[in-house]
Amino acid sequence: MFSIGSFLPQVKNATSNKAPEQEQKQVVLAAPVPEKSSSRDYTMILRNGANDQRDIQSSLDDVIPLRQRQRNISLAMPSEEEVRATTERTRKALDKVLQEKLGKGAINSKDQKKASYVRYTSSNILDDKPSSSRIIKIVDVQEDPMAPKKFKQKKQMARPSSPPAPVLHAPTRKATAEEQKQWYIPPAISNWKNPNGFTISLDKRLAVDGRDPNRDNTEGDVNKNFIDLANALDEADKKAREDIKIRNALRKKLAEKENREKEEKLRSLAQKAREEKMGGSSNLEYENDDARKRAMIREERRKKAEKELRMSRMGNEQRMKTMLKSLGDRDVSERTQLGLAKATNSAENQFDSRLFSKSTQVTNSEDQVYDNPLFVQQAVNSIYKVSESNLDNDPDAQLEDMQNEKRFDTLSTSKPSGPVEFHKDDSNFQSSKVDESEYGLQVKRQKR
Repeated sequence: MFSIGSFLPQVKNATSNKAPEQEQKQVVLAAPVPEKSSSRDYTMILRNGANDQRDIQSSLDDVIPLRQRQRNISLAMPSEEEVRATTERTRKALDKVLQEKLGKGAINSKDQKKASYVRYTSSNILDDKPSSSRIIKIVDVQEDPMAPKKFKQKKQMARPSSPPAPVLHAPTRKATAEEQKQWYIPPAISNWKNPNGFTISLDKRLAVDGRDPNRDNTEGDVNKNFIDLANALDEADKKAREDIKIRNALRKKLAEKENREKEEKLRSLAQKAREEKMGGSSNLEYENDDARKRAMIREERRKKAEKELRMSRMGNEQRMKTMLKSLGDRDVSERTQLGLAKATNSAENQFDSRLFSKSTQVTNSEDQVYDNPLFVQQAVNSIYKVSESNLDNDPDAQLEDMQNEKRFDTLSTSKPSGPVEFHKDDSNFQSSKVDESEYGLQVKRQKR
């Protein structure tokens, strides 16, 4: 390895191909030690070679600022002559740099060659004219400095200065059978796909999953941690299910409690509204049965008056529907007397379905027990439905309208043509007094 050190830049060897007389003499530089300092001064060694014109900081004193090193240094401003000389020197240096950069593309007169003259004589023997010999002036063609380059400059890769360094490694050796067996990777064999239809032995199929057919336990050893993990997951699952069950039960109890409170609140509101609507009569204690009967009759009349008021505010079509619902399954003759019967406009023959035998509705199957369905359209019509018009009306406002309403004005069919006229009947005047005295009406009026 060390025999080729002269050819490798990494190996420093003091060998040379030059002759002894051509070798330069080496100069030994010494680092002197100042008298007042114990450390050596390496300034001479650092200034050797290309560093002779540079400012080199070779000691700690060179790092310390100038004002701290030399306290008595004068910091006076330069004079005008020094400033002028420095400015002129700087300007000349900058002009020199600019001229070098700007003059590269310019054509100098020195570079231009002078014209050369050449005498040209024709080589044609048959041409004896004196004009066959002429003088030619050769001049360089003026080139455009802004024109692109005609030839591409191809840069060649620099060759290595020395042969490459050798790579030091141990010689390759053949792998043993055990190592080859360890490095063996079985091919990927799919348990589902075999497009080429190859016959694959069972040992190769088992080797893909890492199972050794030569061992007794082909399934492989199961780590005990898997069992512990499975048990921990089961316990966590059971605990989570119990927590969820308890949480659902508490949520259900809270929901039932809220529903009971809401129902109780709605029940109290309904009872309060019912008492306000009844005028507080439910809390009164009646003196006897006659007072209670009169209150019941009064309540029935009030309900009837409210119903008549609602009917009067309905339209004709709505009123007819309401009356039809209240009539139910009445005969056609009764509806005709009430003016509620409607004539059918269909051209087909109409028959009363009650005339037909009900056995026709029974199917041919012997398993059919009932002849009519459970819910028919007639039963649906009898179901109570709250009308939307009654919900919008205020019960207090309806009661006030009922009290202020003149109920008996609509009984008379004839319209009055003039003011009201009264006729005095003398024959019935005496009999009315006798009737009043007999029934004791005058006595009651006196008590009031």
